[in-house]
Amino acid sequence: MDADDLVLYLVDHGGNGVFRMSETEILTASQLNYWLSTFQSSPCPDKEILNTSFSSGANPAGWTVTDNTGSGALWRFNAPGHRGNLSGGSGFFAVANSDYEGEVDMDTELRTPLMDASNLSTVILEFKTDFLYYPFGGAEVADVDVSVNGVSGPWTNVWRKTGADYRGPATENIDITAVAAGQQNLMVRFRYYNANYDFWWQVDDVKVTGTLNQCHTVTLIYDACESGSFLQALPSPPDRKRIVISSADVEEKAIFALQGTLSFSESFWTWIFKGADVKTAFDAATDALAITPSFRQRPLLDDTGNGLGNEDYGQAGVIEQGDDGYLARSAYIGNGTVVPGDTPVIGGVTVSPSLINGQSWADITASGVTDADNGISRVWAIILPDDLLSGASDNAIQDFPHIDLMPTGVAGEYRGTYDGFTSEGLYDIFVFASDRDGNSAAPAYASATVGANPLRRRAILVAAGTLPDPTGDELWPAVENNVTLAYKALKEQGYADDDMYILSPLDLTGVKPKDSVPTPGNLQSAVESWAAADTHDVVLYMIGNGDTGQYFINATETVAADTLKVWLDNLQTGIGGNKITVIYDAPYSGAYSSALATSGEDRILIGSSGNTAYFQSGGDISFSHYLWSKVLNGWNVRDAYLYAASAMEFSTNQEQMTWIDDNGNGIGNESYDGAPASKYTIGMGIRFAGKDPLIGSVSADPNPLTGQLSTTLTAEDVTTVGILATDDPVWAVVTHPKGPYDSIPTQTTVVLSPIGGETNDYTAVTPDIFTRCCWYSVTVYAKDNEGNVSAVSETKVYQQGLDDLYEPDNSYEQAKPIILDDGYAQQHNFFNNNDEDWVKFYAVTDEEFTFEAKNVGLNSNVKFELFDEEGVTANPPIPLATWNNGGNGASELHYYPIPNTGHYYLRVTNVSGVYGNDTGYDLSIYEESGTTADAHIWGFIKDTSGNLVSGVTVVTNGYSYTSDASGYYYNKVTMSAQAENHTTNASKSLYCPNGSSRAFTSGVWYYPIYITINHDNDGDGYGSPGSATCSGGSAPDCNDSNAAINPIAMEVCDGADNNCSSVIDEGYTDTDSDGVADCVDSDDDNDGMSDGSDNCPLTKPSKVGGAYYNTMQEAYDNAGNGTTIQCQDLIFSGDMYIDLDKAVTIRGGYDCSYSTSMGTTTIEGNMTISNGTATLENVQVQ
Repeated sequence: MDADDLVLYLVDHGGNGVFRMSETEILTASQLNYWLSTFQSSPCPDKEILNTSFSSGANPAGWTVTDNTGSGALWRFNAPGHRGNLSGGSGFFAVANSDYEGEVDMDTELRTPLMDASNLSTVILEFKTDFLYYPFGGAEVADVDVSVNGVSGPWTNVWRKTGADYRGPATENIDITAVAAGQQNLMVRFRYYNANYDFWWQVDDVKVTGTLNQCHTVTLIYDACESGSFLQALPSPPDRKRIVISSADVEEKAIFALQGTLSFSESFWTWIFKGADVKTAFDAATDALAITPSFRQRPLLDDTGNGLGNEDYGQAGVIEQGDDGYLARSAYIGNGTVVPGDTPVIGGVTVSPSLINGQSWADITASGVTDADNGISRVWAIILPDDLLSGASDNAIQDFPHIDLMPTGVAGEYRGTYDGFTSEGLYDIFVFASDRDGNSAAPAYASATVGANPLRRRAILVAAGTLPDPTGDELWPAVENNVTLAYKALKEQGYADDDMYILSPLDLTGVKPKDSVPTPGNLQSAVESWAAADTHDVVLYMIGNGDTGQYFINATETVAADTLKVWLDNLQTGIGGNKITVIYDAPYSGAYSSALATSGEDRILIGSSGNTAYFQSGGDISFSHYLWSKVLNGWNVRDAYLYAASAMEFSTNQEQMTWIDDNGNGIGNESYDGAPASKYTIGMGIRFAGKDPLIGSVSADPNPLTGQLSTTLTAEDVTTVGILATDDPVWAVVTHPKGPYDSIPTQTTVVLSPIGGETNDYTAVTPDIFTRCCWYSVTVYAKDNEGNVSAVSETKVYQQGLDDLYEPDNSYEQAKPIILDDGYAQQHNFFNNNDEDWVKFYAVTDEEFTFEAKNVGLNSNVKFELFDEEGVTANPPIPLATWNNGGNGASELHYYPIPNTGHYYLRVTNVSGVYGNDTGYDLSIYEESGTTADAHIWGFIKDTSGNLVSGVTVVTNGYSYTSDASGYYYNKVTMSAQAENHTTNASKSLYCPNGSSRAFTSGVWYYPIYITINHDNDGDGYGSPGSATCSGGSAPDCNDSNAAINPIAMEVCDGADNNCSSVIDEGYTDTDSDGVADCVDSDDDNDGMSDGSDNCPLTKPSKVGGAYYNTMQEAYDNAGNGTTIQCQDLIFSGDMYIDLDKAVTIRGGYDCSYSTSMGTTTIEGNMTISNGTATLENVQVQ
């Protein structure tokens, strides 16, 4: 091929007229045709077919010299006679020097190599010359002649000098188009004759150039599924040539098996490397793909330019002009140099037994395997059920079931055992061999037939619903979606309907009819009986709702983990220890799965989550969907698991942590876990390339937000090799910042709509969801009409114009808990004037802690102050340590050894004094010694009545946490730790003598722990409410620290519930109905002021309509839009927050009866207005 020609090689798993250029872009056939046509439309350049100087002093390669008189006088190249280069060239030159040769007859020719001018429309001969004529001699002649038939002639003279000098330096340009254009065997000779002791003729720098008649020839080789769809879109433009090759027809799969060693590309390029022309390489690759009678990948070649492939209009088997291949047979990629080397030979293949009954294995033996020159490097076999390749044509095949055959010790004999004959019917077996140079033998064929009762692959699919009518269960769409996908994946990987057992409350669309409804008994029967008969291996897939140790199999029944383990153990014994794989997608499935472990590596256990299992977008975004999509494409179990685990970690902002154990110890996610799973595939293991949609990029505008509650999301270049889904093909999931009491973050789904026009872009304006600072994760997905979902595309949105989720936290009393070593930093900002942030934590003696602020905004200069309980309550507070090493935007990282076990507080302030935008920071506290393996526990501290209890500390081996006023706790503990429960009562810690505990396994898990206490601390014979694990008294005691208070004590008027009736001072008068009897109530109007100093002891100080309130803030919070708040003439202490979307009037100075407003009400504190309006009358703020 000429230097201006183009060879374009495309290889991908495209289809349907598109080629995937990258993970984010596709190329359509029409786009490619436009690019190629642009390339081919430019004018043809000049081409040089000869360029020779004689500066080496020797006859150049390919040139020949003749001596027509036999006198020995001929063209020479080393300047005989020591005459310089007079032609205008430099260095040595070619010369016929009669003066040097002497008195002999001289007739000599200097002939060029053969030249191909067949593609030239003009031909110009150029050379430098010096001719010195001897007028007294024999009338010597210098001729330039042209032949179009090589040395055979005839010769046409195109230049002659005789009878006179023609001295150099002279450069000749001779148009020889009329003779030479279009000729394939062009030759030029320089003949010097009729000379005898005359002078000379010098020639140098000979060139032959011309204008190309046909240029910019394109050779396209496209190897992909349905690549034949490109041919019709790529016809040759006028006066230009194209050779278009597709590896498959319009609706055919393309094979890329065994790392590409079995593919059109492998064979085609091997033959090109050997120096074959394009047509020969095409034919060889076509023959290599004719692997089964039932499946034939049919490559196409079009070089006639009409968009149709493999046309043969003349004699069958004879390529004539007008047939496809006529141009390709004389086209070479590269110089067409033949590379020698023999290919291996396979004598034959046998399968034993060839009729397989009651087992799943057979030996495959190749004999007579030889290679003459390089030796055999590998022998292997691929095994194909006869109907394996009957699926969709637009999913490229990357691998087949295969085994390596090893030498047996007999010369030329190789053998291997395949243990995958699990379905009745015919299997095609092809054996390949390659030598050390990579040359491959033509495949040798054999077959095997699997008869009755083979050892079958079996699968049990359980679709659980937690309502009598599952369609009313919000989780049911995800369950149905993923069981359907699992069924489809198993079918694609060779499972027959009889190999699958479906437990579902309903028949599912696209799935075989259910075998039974999900109940514990039916699941037990499926596991212990159905799956045990003639079984090679078993997959159990369960999806639905669950809790620690329980699978909610229907609305009223559960299956305990230890119960399922017994069934699985029985099954594994019944199938001879063969492989069992359990895939469980439900909340707390990790802990459940750990209880199913057995010794050895014959059980793969996979749990989708240690806590909440996410099922977004009807289950399209879920662990199950990602895992089964890769099983469908033939990935091994470990790789499918890792893909799903990574996708869910990304989609949930690392909230959903998955679990795998396949070494039999029940401890998941160890370094060795996954090794056995990497060697196991579910089903045949035929590997498809996959055809998930692609998203080019995602963005949000505006971003960052400065108080706006919404933004516009855009997904650009959303493409697919198929067709996008009809309904909501593109959507985003917005994950909100995680608040102090969130075990999982809030998420919002936003559907994007197409922009239209020529773009593939989608966009949407979000709802008003960005209501608090700081970072929001936005993950965008696309789905095609076959249910394939794209990989995650992400952007982040930052809200810097609103306060953070931890407000109010402006004092140590309002301090929010921070989780030590959590892995998630708390996101804060300094939004309001004088805003400060307080956090609290429980620490253990003699441990060093790290305090870190990172991602600090440009207007933040973070200052840390660390307090213990004594220092924080001092007046003024006394910090243990103060740190402020950086400036605006600088991170803070500090270490401090905790001196005593107890509660500690960290105060964070902004030294810069700037508040609002760009004041965010991420706060973390972690213990320096740390551990290499961690787990999480979380839950609520409740009493036996279900009430949340504050002040309860959960202690592990050094880590602990105290529940806050909401009763919530969340903490991190080291592996195999035990969580001991204890309560804090005043300054005394009380531990249950036989406290409940829990051992933790490896991985990251969330366990709900409900801690209740039952002591008799005060010795009155009555214990506090709790569980029997920490029993004390014989009956509940409402105050176990006071012996005078118990269920049989006499009620007295002392402000206490003496008889534990839940009523304080029962039977005593309570004038203001505030729950405090008059005998101990010093505030009859319940306004927070002692009756002795209260000007209005019978009325509360604020009023809205007919309702009275103790504080102005309380009145505001309960006031309606457009109402008036009436306040008495007194001083209200504390800050006032106007932060609701309403307009109110606050009118002060009222007397006790609220009849006149003559005075002034004073607010002693700050009034902050962040939302709504407040009109003040007779009110002053100090």
